[in-house]
Amino acid sequence: MRLFFELKDYEGGMQKRNKTIDQQIDELIRKVGLDQYRHIESAKLSGGYRRRLSISLALVSPADKSIVILDEPTTGLDATIRDQVWQLIKNLR
Repeated sequence: MRLFFELKDYEGGMQKRNKTIDQQIDELIRKVGLDQYRHIESAKLSGGYRRRLSISLALVSPADKSIVILDEPTTGLDATIRDQVWQLIKNLR
């Protein structure tokens, strides 16, 4: 995730906030519910947690209020996981 922060922070906008990049990463990981999986390789995550990771990477932005467009974020997920991902998206609004 740090790579995405560094790639998208080409103008230093994220570093101008009152939080360090590490603090912003921690906050984003908590928001999407990946606390217990933070040290696991993405290839070893289940489909639902990979979707959460994808959503969190989409949310990395130097702008405080940015628009995120997700193209079929729950495709291929079972009904239970699909509901969890949609609830996550609703909570992030």
